[in-house]
Amino acid sequence: MNLKKVRFFNLLKGSTLLTLLLCFCLISMPLLASADTKVYDYANLFSIDEIESLETSANEMAEKYQMDIGIITTTDAEGKSSQDYADDFYDNNGYGYGYGNDADGLLFLIDMDNREIYISTCGLAIQYFTDLRISKMLDSTYAYVSNQDYYGAACDFLGNVEIYINKGIPSDQKTVDKEFSDPRVDYNNPNMQDAPSKHVPFRNASGEPLNSRSILSSIAVALVGALLIAFIIRSIVAYTYKHPRYTKPTTRPDDLSVQYTQREDHFLTSHTSRVKIQTNQGGSGGSRGGSGTSSSHRSSSGRSHGGGGRGF
Repeated sequence: MNLKKVRFFNLLKGSTLLTLLLCFCLISMPLLASADTKVYDYANLFSIDEIESLETSANEMAEKYQMDIGIITTTDAEGKSSQDYADDFYDNNGYGYGYGNDADGLLFLIDMDNREIYISTCGLAIQYFTDLRISKMLDSTYAYVSNQDYYGAACDFLGNVEIYINKGIPSDQKTVDKEFSDPRVDYNNPNMQDAPSKHVPFRNASGEPLNSRSILSSIAVALVGALLIAFIIRSIVAYTYKHPRYTKPTTRPDDLSVQYTQREDHFLTSHTSRVKIQTNQGGSGGSRGGSGTSSSHRSSSGRSHGGGGRGF
């Protein structure tokens, strides 16, 4: 084999290795682009114009804040919970700026199968959207979904996303591995960083939202119970009047048998001790205190997600 052929094969071998190396590097690089499609309306809850409007707004916000945003509706959760469906959809459809646990973004799911709205967060969105903020967002969107205004719920979601991203990550934010729960246990706490929303639905002892039928049922049960108690009390009173008990009058003690003694107290001196009570003037970790906890869990792909949901 002559020298030219040897050089040619060496050059070809080097080019092949270089191409393979470049392909490997491209595959290994973090995915910085977000998902192309932001809105998947499998439940047909939006009109064509509404989908285009939501798609445009979500794309603009995602590009502006480098925080991916998805809006999904479905009538078939594939046998999964709303949480698992939302997390898996986010992971399997290219959502997120970055790669792995750094795939920053969040997704709003209207699950007509499980009758639940759910917000799934990932990456930096877990820190921005604490349990308290997610609870407020669910309160707000619930007011629209309960009136079957699904487009209004999606628009409200996008508006709240922009509000909280602009507010920034709470200074007392911390991510913990636990189930999502509404931290607003004390509505009168002045240190709450975000005041509770006015759209908090009334619920029964089982945690289900109250509707007109359940309210009428509760009123009927309470009325029957009250009438029954009133009847029992009336029967007891009537029986007492018909069958009075004879009571022997108590005998007054003999006044002469009582002996009185005189006691005198002599005041000597007095001494008063004063102790200053220290009060805590500081907050609970944030600029105005409040709950900055973000609950997190692992999806089926092993990625860390935050978020929470509410039935409707």
